[in-house]
Amino acid sequence: MCGIFGFTGYHDRDRLNIIQSMSNLLTHRGPDNFGFWIGESVALGMNRLSIIDLYRGFQPIWNEDKTVVVILNGEIYNYKILTELLKEKGHLFYTTSDTEVLVHLYEEYGPLFVEKISGMFAYALFDLKKEKLFLGRDRIGIKPLYYYLDKTGDIAFASEAKALINTLGISKDINNEALKLFFALFYVPEPLTIWEKIKKLEPGYYLEWSNYDVRKICYWDLNNVIYSAINSEPKRKQIDAKSYKEELQYLFKSLIKEHLISDVPVATLLSSGIDSTLVTRFASEISPTITSFTISTEGEDDESSIAQETAKSFNIAHYIKPANMSILNKLPLLLWHLDEPFADSSMFPTYIISNVISQTHRVALSGDGGDEVFGGYNYYRMFPYLIRAEKIPIVIKSILGPVVKLLPDALISQIAKKLGIQGTASIDRSIRFIKSPSYWSLDGTFQFAKEWIPSNTRKLLFPYKYIEFKSIINNYFSRFLSISDYKEYYPIIYSALDLSLGLPGDMLTKVDRMSMANSLEIRVPFCDHRLIEWMFNLPLRFLSNALIGKRFLKEVFKDYIPQKVMEGKKRGFGIPLGQWLEKDKKIIANIILAKKSYIREYLNEKYILNEIKSNLIKDDIARYSVWASLIFEVWAKIFIEMKGAKPDYSLKEIAK
Repeated sequence: MCGIFGFTGYHDRDRLNIIQSMSNLLTHRGPDNFGFWIGESVALGMNRLSIIDLYRGFQPIWNEDKTVVVILNGEIYNYKILTELLKEKGHLFYTTSDTEVLVHLYEEYGPLFVEKISGMFAYALFDLKKEKLFLGRDRIGIKPLYYYLDKTGDIAFASEAKALINTLGISKDINNEALKLFFALFYVPEPLTIWEKIKKLEPGYYLEWSNYDVRKICYWDLNNVIYSAINSEPKRKQIDAKSYKEELQYLFKSLIKEHLISDVPVATLLSSGIDSTLVTRFASEISPTITSFTISTEGEDDESSIAQETAKSFNIAHYIKPANMSILNKLPLLLWHLDEPFADSSMFPTYIISNVISQTHRVALSGDGGDEVFGGYNYYRMFPYLIRAEKIPIVIKSILGPVVKLLPDALISQIAKKLGIQGTASIDRSIRFIKSPSYWSLDGTFQFAKEWIPSNTRKLLFPYKYIEFKSIINNYFSRFLSISDYKEYYPIIYSALDLSLGLPGDMLTKVDRMSMANSLEIRVPFCDHRLIEWMFNLPLRFLSNALIGKRFLKEVFKDYIPQKVMEGKKRGFGIPLGQWLEKDKKIIANIILAKKSYIREYLNEKYILNEIKSNLIKDDIARYSVWASLIFEVWAKIFIEMKGAKPDYSLKEIAK
């Protein structure tokens, strides 16, 4: 694990100084070693967090005749098998690190060597003979890679955008499309960034730079996996459910074993949920001395007691760290690590638990990705009802329309919560969905998904800033909903949407930045592409049913999961945000409504003032309007006003 960075060109500047400046900004990603190479046309650098081959695996790493050089952020889980295959072909290795397989794979297979590797990774590989630079990212987007193309055709890249924006004099103009997407999604999705000139490399892609020209190539696409499954469905042999269970158990155990490969101790993040429980269960069987960690929060959603019972039943050491309100003061620091506006409040517990684990470990396994792969979110429960609603005649729906519009929002909200639907966006969507019978079908749900804009976002932004907002959302969602002709497979397509959009843009971004802020590597077995491909190659009608409420996962692993976990309600990995914001309401108002605040250019000031006056504990919509506005304003203070310097000030100090 490390931070990687580099560039082509910039011969009119001190290139060593640029590389060193980039390194200084990413020390947290790799505090153990700074390695670099500066060639005639390319400069490469990396900060290393030593995990495999501690004493020889320094980067950059070369092939035998020093014509191919590579730097890697992440882990290649199948590197041992690949190493043996490459040795049989005559390749010589001078380390036992996973990084070295990349240069030899490139010699054998060219740039499509990336198809041979399994893991979480971002890499830069330079071929000195061909004068070609390749930048690649893993299939799911576990590891980040930002890049910048200048007007001369040169390229610069880094694991975090701050290493580009703070060293190369790049314009800090804000991308308005990205800003609007932030207020809709609470993060900025790939390939956009909040900056006009910087992009994220999408998952499953690699870039090829040669002679001041850049090509972007997709080597893995989840839509293609699904299309292939649909096309092969008529020819596929039907295997009994018992065989599926045995296959999944074997595959999952194998993946956990690979994810535990390390020359330093490995821990797990354990909550009261099924996913982290499964990861911890199998990790403890393979490595009985493993330690698990849990965070405790205030209120009914605290997971620590169940997690402690689970760890005790697995006979492993377990530690609990409480989260308290003081962490809110670290918001400037967390946003600096995140680089862009990011409003998922679970960044706080992720940061806290990563900080605790990093004091004794360098590697931890988490259950992130389980909801996306196995259909764990609330809306998957809708599909059985939608199938029934599909049969309601259009005439009846037209009659029901005026009636349901009279239902109080509070009543629909209560019903939604009783059905297990939680969170501001989900409740808001439920209200608008119920009040629009035209959406009561499988086709309608897709149209609804493409038109999704939280109602608070519409009111929050000034009207002139809102023009084209809806079309931006529609166009973006349409990229991930291109298989909508197959309505019988809608749960599968929604899973693909989650895997392609929310997982890399929100969940994995949070996990990477908050863990690496503490020099900790978090590995995510549920996000292994081999597991995802296996799932999407099940008979599709079987899979469509299996994705509702994690039915299949629960059935397969019911003998491995404690009953309390199996029967427990779904909890988010969150904090009592409403209570914290309500308590610091005056400070937050001073920041958002300051005369020189950056958010004023975009904000409907009257609306946000009313939202701040609301009860931020009870009013979900108001809470997230205020929260998103606060996030953008603090981010702008850091990266625009303070020019991206690492904050040494608290949230309270900004308000002064």
